Amino acid sequence: MAKNEKRLQKLQAAVWKEQEKKQTAEAKKLIGKCFKFRNSYSCPEGDKDKWWFYRRVVSAANGCTITIEHEVDKDGNLSIKKGKQSPQFFGMDSGYIPITADEYKDAFGAALLRGHNLMDEAI
Repeated sequence: MAKNEKRLQKLQAAVWKEQEKKQTAEAKKLIGKCFKFRNSYSCPEGDKDKWWFYRRVVSAANGCTITIEHEVDKDGNLSIKKGKQSPQFFGMDSGYIPITADEYKDAFGAALLRGHNLMDEAI
């Protein structure tokens, strides 16, 4: 039984490696692309409880896209971080809307301005 388990593990590893290679190729096609998503906390009561969440794909590795993402939530809280997602994450039914690099940059600038204003409040 142990011999068969080892063969199965080798086969699984080969399949995972092939899937990762395919997903990395898909992720590389997304590099430079920008997206926005209508975000909210649970149970939004209307549009006032929603805001835009932005992602730009900056690289690809290990079957995933690497993104820089930012948002200013309904309460004015700023979040900027690096993320990792499967390339399928940006599919047609995901809710992500493709946007131009200029729209992404404008939104990022507005988020940084919010961060500057928060700094002024804090100091």
